[in-house]
Formats: sequence, structure tokens, C-alpha cells
Amino acid sequence: MPSILIVFYSRTGATQQVAMQLAKKLGAHTLVIQDAQPRDGFRGYIRSVLEATRRSLPGIRHPCIDLAQYDLVVLGSPVWAGHVSSPMRRFLCESQGNIRRVAFFCTMGGRGADTTFSDMRSLVGKAPEATLTLIRGDALSETHSSQIDQFVAKLERACE
Repeated sequence: MPSILIVFYSRTGATQQVAMQLAKKLGAHTLVIQDAQPRDGFRGYIRSVLEATRRSLPGIRHPCIDLAQYDLVVLGSPVWAGHVSSPMRRFLCESQGNIRRVAFFCTMGGRGADTTFSDMRSLVGKAPEATLTLIRGDALSETHSSQIDQFVAKLERACE
């Protein structure tokens, strides 16, 4: 049985909801990236957009873990202003070279998955085994079970 880790950042809960569903289906461990400073309300939203467009690296907190011990690391992020979230960007900058195989998922309001995945691929330095894109409303309402199942099937095949 391959060891899988799901690493995610979630500001509003949509990305977290998807991460937890994936973890359950894959029997994976999870690692939550947390902000060092709160990102609540409208000011937090504006800060998020500015950091994403400027490619900032904010302070984050997460448990220390050896990513190389996992056969596959699944990375999840919301799309912010067409880019990977700044907390995930920071995590990936800190983790360069430690990930053997990777997959990506993102939640978004409407568009930006392609540039977000491009950001993630550049930061990790590896092509993903699979990708999953979900609209935020679908992620929160759980109307995406077939997309999740297809993504899980791709990951399971990749780990064989």
C-alpha cells in the first residue's frame, strides 16, 4: 500500500473539505498549512489577492514532516487572483526537492486553475500525476463525487 500525504491550505473551508474527502478515499495522511496571521474578512481577502499577484511568501505554520517518506504528495490550494495561494507558495518554496511524486488539486471561484497548476509545477519542479479542479460552490455542496472518484482512480493507478 503506497503512503500518500495530502498537504493543503484552505482560507474558507472549500479546499479543506475536498482534502478530507480525498484523504478518506485514499487512506492518506493530511498536513494543514496555517497562516501565521489571521486572514479573516474583507481585509484578509484583499491581502490574499495582493500576496498572490505579488507572489509573496507570508509566514505559515505546519507540522515538520519528511515529505520524502511518502510515495505521493497531493497538494491542494485555492486559486487566488489566478495563482496558487501565497501560503501554499511558501510551503512549496520551503519543500523544494523533498517531494518524489506529486498531484495537484484546486478550488476556485470560476477560473485560474491552469496558471495555479503551472505555479505549483514550477515550484515543485515536477509534473503532476493527476490534477483536479473544482468550483468552490461545488466543493462546499459535495456535488462533485464523480470528479473526486476519477481523480482518486488516477492516483491509485499512478501508485501501482
